[in-house]
Amino acid sequence: MSVKETGALTWDTGEMFATATNPFPVASYTLIIHDSSKDVTDIPSAGFLGAFEQYVFGMYTGQPYTPLNEFKCATCNGAFSIHEKQALGVILTTSAITVLSFTWFARGFGVF
Repeated sequence: MSVKETGALTWDTGEMFATATNPFPVASYTLIIHDSSKDVTDIPSAGFLGAFEQYVFGMYTGQPYTPLNEFKCATCNGAFSIHEKQALGVILTTSAITVLSFTWFARGFGVF
């Protein structure tokens, strides 16, 4: 049994998008690899290539380069999120209850 290269494909996306009249829409795509002499749904025989449809990739339109000092993040925010506010509230409330209950018990035992 010998193995020989049957073909190669090089996809230059830079050249393709520069000359394309109908570029691909921005979306997710599935790469399907299968034996071209058989249908995609055929069950492979032993030793032959089976269909592979598990690779999902995204196509998007590139944006021009923006230097870091000019970058404006539309969704970035320095404020606490709702979960961070709730966690901070729980921590402060627990701390206050701990200090107050310790003081109450300590005063009851005559420590203060």
